[in-house]
Order: sequence, then structure tokens, then C-alpha cells
Amino acid sequence: MRLVCVEETEELVQVKTVGQIAPSSADQLRDPFLELFGPQIFHRRVELDLSESDFISSSGIGWLLQANKRFEQHGGKLTLHSIPKAIEQVLRIMRLQSVLHGV
Repeated sequence: MRLVCVEETEELVQVKTVGQIAPSSADQLRDPFLELFGPQIFHRRVELDLSESDFISSSGIGWLLQANKRFEQHGGKLTLHSIPKAIEQVLRIMRLQSVLHGV
């Protein structure tokens, strides 16, 4: 799983995922948001484009939930958009639409 910064302004950071949202064991020890932007990212408004991902694993869902929690704790906001049908179905089955913004 990889994150790419699409555009960054004062009001908004647009990021997209590339590939499957399935962090490996080693990936679970790092945070792609921290690596790409540093800790200040969690104070910002971020739109996460999932259009280039076609699969999410249970560890990927855990990463999204953890990231969402960090944004909320630090006054930022994480919003998902362009969610592929397969990923949207998984998130809806798990009833995460009330937790994750944009679902």
C-alpha cells in the first residue's frame, strides 16, 4: 500500500492510495501519513481518494480506523472518496459508514 500526495493547499490535502489497501506485517509498524507529511498532517483536512485500490484487507480497515481516530484526536478530518464498489461493500457490511466520513 502506498499513499501519493495529489494536491496540498492551506485548506485541504488531497491524497490517493495506490494498490491494495493491505498493509503487511512490516507496514503495520509505520504510518504512511506520518512518512509522507509528518505529524502535522493529523491537524489538517485530508481527502483520501481510494479509486486506484481494488481490495482492502482487515489490516487495511484497521489502518483506516486508526488514521481516522488520530485525525479526530488532533482536530483534523479524514474523508474518503471515490471508493470502489468492492471496498464500499466491505465498509458497509462492517457498518463503518457511521465512523468513516465519506462512506
